[in-house]
Amino acid sequence: MVPGRDAHPPLPRSLAPLPGEGLPGFVLRLAHHLDLTPTQVVRRTGLAFEDRGQARLRHLFMLEASIRAAFARSTRLTEDEADQLTLRPWSSHYPPLADVLGQPGEALRPRKVTTDWMLLSSSRYCPECLAGDGSRIQQLHGGPWKLSWRLPVIFACLEHNRMLVDTCPRCRRPAQAGSWTTSPQLVPLPGLGHLHPTRCRNRVSAGPQGTVCGHPLDDLAAIPATQLAPDLADLQRRLQKMLEPGHYPSTAISRFSDLRVAVALITAARQSPDPAGQSSGAISQLMDEYRRGVHGSWPGQTQPCWGALPTASTASAEVLSLADRLVRLPRTAFRAEIHNLTGRAPRYDASAWSQTWDILKTRCSPLFRHDVEQCCQGIFVPTHISHTGPLVIPVRERGYLPEHIPQRPPGSWLTVLAENGAPPQHLRKPIQFRRVVAVQLVQAAAGCSVDAAAELLGIPQSWNRSGPGALMRQSLHPSQNSAHPLLSPEIAEAFEALTQHIAREPVNYYQRRQNLAFWHLRHSDWDTITQQLGRMFVQGPQTGADELLRECASAYVWAAVTGSEWQLSPSFRAPLSAFNRRVGPGTPALRILHHIHHATDRRLRAVLDDRVRALIGSADRQPGDYSP
Repeated sequence: MVPGRDAHPPLPRSLAPLPGEGLPGFVLRLAHHLDLTPTQVVRRTGLAFEDRGQARLRHLFMLEASIRAAFARSTRLTEDEADQLTLRPWSSHYPPLADVLGQPGEALRPRKVTTDWMLLSSSRYCPECLAGDGSRIQQLHGGPWKLSWRLPVIFACLEHNRMLVDTCPRCRRPAQAGSWTTSPQLVPLPGLGHLHPTRCRNRVSAGPQGTVCGHPLDDLAAIPATQLAPDLADLQRRLQKMLEPGHYPSTAISRFSDLRVAVALITAARQSPDPAGQSSGAISQLMDEYRRGVHGSWPGQTQPCWGALPTASTASAEVLSLADRLVRLPRTAFRAEIHNLTGRAPRYDASAWSQTWDILKTRCSPLFRHDVEQCCQGIFVPTHISHTGPLVIPVRERGYLPEHIPQRPPGSWLTVLAENGAPPQHLRKPIQFRRVVAVQLVQAAAGCSVDAAAELLGIPQSWNRSGPGALMRQSLHPSQNSAHPLLSPEIAEAFEALTQHIAREPVNYYQRRQNLAFWHLRHSDWDTITQQLGRMFVQGPQTGADELLRECASAYVWAAVTGSEWQLSPSFRAPLSAFNRRVGPGTPALRILHHIHHATDRRLRAVLDDRVRALIGSADRQPGDYSP
């Protein structure tokens, strides 16, 4: 238990946290400011008990409510400021932190601490940041030990355009490693009170009384800057953006997870040379150059598992750069590269794969996961491969890719099916039939299961097995209750004709859904539309009825551009909708959407169709980063 409120009264003086500062650095600066040892500071602020001078490393991840309250009270900070000194705010965006603290939506609590994709026993640093900004307080106590330096995906300082440093130039040990023997602590060697916060706190000899290095890590003359290459600066900028609060959490989790699996595949494949003696892919050729020493030693040689990132910042940058190039390749090139890598990798059950396959199944983006699973059949056992179930047409190269299939196939596709012999009985229930058509077309190109195809399309899992349009309710085999099953020569011939139609001018609907995952008509856009029509639809600004109409108009435009179901529009869901509307049969939203679709108000429909045409260009842009 943490002692009561009176046990941690406010300190006589405190400090304001510096931008980006982490809890260990704040404790060091505060101790220096008060002329105390870090041990005394952690005891007086509730981070450690009186009989134990060490603050546990778990406080770096989060401060539990009682400890956070005591720490904030004693340091004269708000509880939010205290929370910002920990890694917790990134737990909804960064998968290794989610592993420790829980998934988004779960109650946060420290679990088993992992070192995979985390720097726990040391920290990287930027000497120029530690040197401070010239202000009085930073001249006295140094600049911030930044929290982000504990993440191995942060390998550079964009402010100073240089690579981060990971070792002390004098003792050559990882920075902030502390003792040779003790387990990692929140503050290394907390009993030392005479060291400036920017000096190396490593022991250079074993034993509790071993000599402390004490080298100034802000000595710019002793640590020449390694300039940041433009491509690495771009990569670092995109990775940092994924950690920002404005970046949607689920997207950040899946993108970081894609990189983790890509790192594992690349690192595993470097274990042996290409069996043919010559690498056939760009990524594989770069790997061979590393192996031959063209670019120095291979990053991650000493890592305990293939998915881990190296401690050295330059090594992390190189392996992340390779993984980034891999995941951003065009689809065909990506699949070819994965084939090259998996052809050289050990089987799935090698212990060094560690969590790779669990991450692939549970965290990665659907399209990435699908392609890797399909390409990894050579190293997976059969139980890892999804079964397709009954198919209308066989799986083969079709001239289109799964991402070229929309959730809701357009009416022109149904016309192609009808003109090529599809029985009219199927077209009488277009909602159910469209969904089956979309799933079957994905399966024909990808050879995946119904569930996997629905996930690629962004169709909720609940739609697969329940409800009037459920995918699993559609009859695929002849039965007493189905005179016109979907599996028939006529429908197969019609589907073959449709695949040829799609292949002539494929549209990347998956990319559109990703790029517009949070698109909606802003209130300013809606005001422009209502002014363009020369009237307001209801009296007063942003009333409930007007807000519903704006959300429905957003859904119409979004669905038309992305080829998606109205009900799945982001405008109906939090955080874009305060109402989190249900859009089903008989609901006001669905009635309004039917009115828009059937052009009951032709002027409104015309204005929204203009918006559709204008939006298509931006929706088809090539993704330049990981953001939606």
